[in-house]
Parts: sequence; C-alpha cells; structure tokens
Amino acid sequence: MLIEDLAPVILTPPQGATHLDVVTGYLSVSAALWCLHQGQVPSSMPQGTTPYGPSNISVRVIVGMATAGGVSQGQHDSFRTWAARLGAQLDIRYPSRSAQRPIHSKVYVWRDHAGAPIHAFSGSANFTNPGLGIGGHTQENVMHPVDPISASQYADIRAVTSVNCNDSEVDEYISFPEIADSNFAREYEAADGASFTASENFYLYSRTRMQAYGDGAGVNWGRRDSRSSQDEAYVAIPADIGRGDFFPQKNTPFTVVWDDGTSMVMRGASGTDRSGKDLSTLPSNSELGTYLRRRLGVPPGSRIDLKTLVEYGRTYVTASKNSTGEYFFDFNPLSSSPDEEARKILASNDDSA
Repeated sequence: MLIEDLAPVILTPPQGATHLDVVTGYLSVSAALWCLHQGQVPSSMPQGTTPYGPSNISVRVIVGMATAGGVSQGQHDSFRTWAARLGAQLDIRYPSRSAQRPIHSKVYVWRDHAGAPIHAFSGSANFTNPGLGIGGHTQENVMHPVDPISASQYADIRAVTSVNCNDSEVDEYISFPEIADSNFAREYEAADGASFTASENFYLYSRTRMQAYGDGAGVNWGRRDSRSSQDEAYVAIPADIGRGDFFPQKNTPFTVVWDDGTSMVMRGASGTDRSGKDLSTLPSNSELGTYLRRRLGVPPGSRIDLKTLVEYGRTYVTASKNSTGEYFFDFNPLSSSPDEEARKILASNDDSA
C-alpha cells in the first residue's frame, strides 16, 4: 500500500514501459507534464512538433467526471490546447454519449511499446498535483499495485466509450460550467473562494522603485529586441514568498484557475529561492502577457504602465490556495482594494510611468 511520495512511484515508467493509460475522476495538465518530463521541466519548452518530454513516453487519460460538471469551461479549453500542442504524447478524453454514468475511478496502467501491460496501480489518487503530492502539496491518498492485465482491460473498456476532448461532438453533450462543480471537484482546482486558506498579493509594478516595470522586466519582459514575443511577461515573486511554501518548488508546473474561468499551467522559475523569483506560464511566458493585456484592454505587445493598471482598477493579482494546493488567481477590479500608493506615485510623477 502506498501513501507517501505517490508521483515518483506511480508516474515513473517501469523498465520497458513507454505508455501510461489513466482513468481518473479529475485531471490537471501540470501532473501530465510532470509525468512526461519525469519531474524535470526544462527552463524553456519547445513549440511545434518537438516532443515536450522524453520522446518515448506518451499518456492517454480519461477524465471521468467531465460529464458531471467536474471540468470547467476554462479547464476544457486548456485541455484542448495542451492536447493539440502535445499531439500523440498526450491524449485527453471524456466519457462519450454511450457512457452510462460519471467515472470516479483512479487507475494507472504502464504498457510497453507493443501495448502489453507491465505494471498498474489503483486507489484514491486523481491525476492531479494535489492527488499525487506533486510540488509539496498533497492530500492523503492510498494506492495499491494491481493486476496489470485486469487494469488494462478496464482502461481499454473505458477508452472505447470515450471521445477525444478536441472532438467536435463534445460540446453537444457535455456542459462545461464556468467553475467546476465543487460538489464533485473538492479536490480539484475549483475556484471556491471560501475554501482557500492562504492568499498573497503580487503587484504588477515595482513598489520598491515606485514605478512601472521598464522594458525587459516583469509584465514588460518581452519588450526588447532579443525576445520572440513582446507579450512575454512574468510576475515577480517576493523573496519572502519564494523562500516559503506558498508555491510549489521551482520549475514544478501547477494549474491555476483565474477569476474569469481561464485555466493556465504556471511555474516559478529563476533565482535560488525554493519557489523561484519569477512566476510565468508554460509552454511560453507570452501566454501570461497576452492574457493580462487582454484583461487590461491594451494592444498586444504594448507597455503595461502604472496609469493603465490604475485606470483598470487593479494593480495586483491576488493568488489564493487551499490546504490541498489548489490555486485561484483574482484579477477582477471589482474585488480590488484601492491602491493609494500607486495613485500617489502617479500624482507625484504626473505621468504614466
């Protein structure tokens, strides 16, 4: 029986294994990336058809609670994007119309290149960061080695009555709520503010220098000739938070649900602190910059200055997490407290720096 350190045991391929079949209630893409990279996410991730992880590993996952409100619209959009990015490496599926009921099983089957089952586990751990204890946040779950032949037969049966998340028919019979139904998804990244027990504010301008970030820093990281996209951005992690355990360890991907339902895979990077000093998105930090500029109503690649933030009504992102390591990011101006310091800076400088 396994209780601790589930990810290294469950998600590490045994000798000869190249493919992982998973039937799970809930999924976070960050857990799949951990598996594909064997816990070692690189500092930059390739675009196009280049494999995102070891080229000999692939994953097929059936998200069984998708038909019961367990996948939000933002998560569904994220699943579709990542499945398209990774191609044959990551096949994300939902129960099809013919499935009789939602699936809450947790079964993991490793197979060799010919599809023969080698090793299998079953128990209570969903294919999520909290479920498998990835990044230092864990629920208490129990997993057992089980007969790989029986487990593979079960996975194959569920695969027959499933459909790829990018199939056009999915939206015809599955309703994706704005927020995953917390009745079914308590252990998932459900944006239920009342359940979050810790929160921190991350400002999008430099409060130490009392000015907006210049080109090549923070939310304006990409605004220089050496960058591939002027939308590239990161959110600075203060040193005291980076040294603590608010975020997972540096370069560990984790899933974030924003206040508008958008789902992203993020990670802390750079620096020597436990969680890094820069918070950015995977596979590219341009995803974060594009998103923030859209929320702010400014053109792609434009400079995010202090006046823009003040006029929008929010100069910071509030990151909240609950006891199982689920994250919710709030950038809604209606829930923001007035930033008097930012207003004083603008008034004293009499410009939009």
